[in-house]
Amino acid sequence: MGHRFILTGGGTGGHVTPAIALGEELRAREPDAQFLYVGTRTGKEAEIVPRYGFPITYVKSHQWSFRRKWHVVRFVWRVACGTIKSCYLIMKFRPDAVIGTGGYVAAPVVFANLLLRRTGLSRALTIIHEQNTVPGKLNALVGKVADLVLLSFPTASAHFPRAVCVGYPVRPEIGPADRAEAKRRLGIPPGRRVVLAFGGSMGARTINRAVVDALPFLRGRKDLHIVHGTGRKLSSYDPVADCESRMQRNALTYESLSGWYEAHEFIDRIGEYYAAADIVVCRSGAGTLAELCACGRAALLIPKANLPGDHQVLNALEMARRGAADILFEDAVTTNGAPEEYVAGKELARKIVELLENKPKLGRMESNALASARPEALKVSVCVILSLLEGKSPDGLLSELTAREPVVGDAHLDTRFGRVAALSGEALRAYAETVVSSICRSLDCVSGTPSDREEALVRALNADEMVAYLRYRAATHLTSNNWRMRNAGVKMVGILRQRDKLPVLAGFVKDRTPASRVRRIFGGDFETNGFIRRNSMASLIRLGVASPLMREVILYGLEDPYFEVRSQAARAVQAFRASLENDQEIVERLLNCAKDKYFEVAVEAVKAMGSVASAETALEVFRSLSQHENWRVRQAVVEACCALLDRGQDVPKAFLSEILAGMMVTSTGFCPSFSLKLAVAKLGERIREPDSTADDRGKL
Repeated sequence: MGHRFILTGGGTGGHVTPAIALGEELRAREPDAQFLYVGTRTGKEAEIVPRYGFPITYVKSHQWSFRRKWHVVRFVWRVACGTIKSCYLIMKFRPDAVIGTGGYVAAPVVFANLLLRRTGLSRALTIIHEQNTVPGKLNALVGKVADLVLLSFPTASAHFPRAVCVGYPVRPEIGPADRAEAKRRLGIPPGRRVVLAFGGSMGARTINRAVVDALPFLRGRKDLHIVHGTGRKLSSYDPVADCESRMQRNALTYESLSGWYEAHEFIDRIGEYYAAADIVVCRSGAGTLAELCACGRAALLIPKANLPGDHQVLNALEMARRGAADILFEDAVTTNGAPEEYVAGKELARKIVELLENKPKLGRMESNALASARPEALKVSVCVILSLLEGKSPDGLLSELTAREPVVGDAHLDTRFGRVAALSGEALRAYAETVVSSICRSLDCVSGTPSDREEALVRALNADEMVAYLRYRAATHLTSNNWRMRNAGVKMVGILRQRDKLPVLAGFVKDRTPASRVRRIFGGDFETNGFIRRNSMASLIRLGVASPLMREVILYGLEDPYFEVRSQAARAVQAFRASLENDQEIVERLLNCAKDKYFEVAVEAVKAMGSVASAETALEVFRSLSQHENWRVRQAVVEACCALLDRGQDVPKAFLSEILAGMMVTSTGFCPSFSLKLAVAKLGERIREPDSTADDRGKL
């Protein structure tokens, strides 16, 4: 009698298809084997699994989310209910193995089997398949106690004590096929170049919008045929309605695109469409990439941002390093005052045309993709599972199988990217600071004005591969729902000199959307909190772009309810003094800030007035503040007077003598002076000066 298997995994199609592939291969090897698929009613498994003839039953589960306390309660309650029912199913079905392929759907079943194993009520092995370079939350947790973890990428082995790399199990119907024959079967006119674009079974908002936005730039090409898989409606996103709205925005209709553009909610015959495609535009989940390699198709990858361990980006980078794909990263833009992920349709169209017109490159990408395929992955996976059920060690069998058929291993992605992908928030911000500091040190020999050195730094940053990745991560942080993550992204934008993000930062400073009632009770004011507004202003100063928008942002900042934002806005006036000198609206708001109850605001406002105000306007304010109780304000008055003199303003000496005579100059603010340290610093400055000519050497 054959073995009995429980298959579980789902929520999205990417977790269902490997379970189906394993089940079909096991059924082919053992025709009398018995199967039970356990999933949820709301996941894609409810739709996909019955088509393959596997019996399916349902349990409760929920996505892992700790954004709100009630999310935690709902997660624990549903997983607990699902685990109890899964215990009943396992004891009733008596499986020999529970095979999980990830996703929140698998959690109750895997937890139940581990619990029953501990109590002796189940003998079923727990086998996990991990599809990505960085494991998901469930697999990372249960993989440490599972009997075996099957990996798609060897780089994931560091996360599990018992793991073997077998590759991704691709369904048998997906593989190399004749392109012309596939086009004929699908009714695509001969001679057309096919672009297949999709974002998975549930659709991808970014890809859907980018594809529709790209259509006006592609419609003039008579040799194109675009197949667009939009995805099916969810409670949180309706891809069909979104695409129709985008069509209207671009003044397009399906009738006007008839004959060269077709949209489908779900692409059932995906194998045939892969075969017909010249370019595939898609996400970079492990399953999709394995299918692309199995078919040998060139890809333009748009990795999904803000996923655990940034695994889609790492997957895409692996493919790009093999020469099998190009990457188009998601960006952050401000829409209706809120940041969101975005890919420009014009840029997508440009990349598509660029690839289609470079046939040698397309050919190399297809060859490299096919060379990266692991056609034996499904067979090896099943052999390992069966060998484990027979009590054998899988390691020897795995070595024997892979020795018979050479396997192209994964490209050796720079280990820095793997480490950085695991960072987020302030840890990622600190790493970005370190990278930029290192580049700054390498530019110490650059001579010229501070502006020249800043431009040299920007050029160096633009040419650095790690900086490009960090800029992408900064952009994804800007769209995070977690304010701390967004705050770190704001800081990184300034550190990395991402000048294209100026409108996003400006939107944060100008946001006046009222916070929720609960947040207002605890001191909140606007949806974008004061910390983010303050740090946005600081990053805008670092970006150094003087513009009408920057002036508008400063005006908002000088009247912000949070005092640290007002202080940073006054610093921005000093930074952009050349374009703001004698700007009356700016000066009037600085006058108000100079009288602020917070000395931090008054200090920066006084300094700013020294930079941009006329002496006539500033001196009366300085007179009153010269006796301020806080010594920092008094010092700011002195520095501002010096700034007025440096600008050539007419400052009466009698006035200066008056305020100096009446000013208390002792204070708690003092700095010890170390003569040796000053001498060393002075010598260091001389060393960094450009070399003298031979004739000048030795002269003082």
